[in-house]
Amino acid sequence: MDVQMQRYDDALANTQASIELNSQSFKVYRTRARIQVHLEKYEAAIQDFKTAIEQAEFEGCDSDAKALKTELRKAEVDLKRSKSKDYYKILGACLGV
Repeated sequence: MDVQMQRYDDALANTQASIELNSQSFKVYRTRARIQVHLEKYEAAIQDFKTAIEQAEFEGCDSDAKALKTELRKAEVDLKRSKSKDYYKILGACLGV
């Protein structure tokens, strides 16, 4: 595991601890969702974005909710793409690129 992945894993653990302390903030769910996207855990990211949107709307942060909806749609597209085969990625892995 390279250093970058370890940092994402550490950040994921930190956001989980933050959620346990304050589960009412949309910002912590937004942060965790973004980390999940970087880790290519799209289904978890989508769920976190949905939770963040609900919380942002509850808090009256409409502009944040709108931005989160854009990120949610992108994560949904990424999930769909991840389920299809990327032949260039497979070829690169076979060639050791």
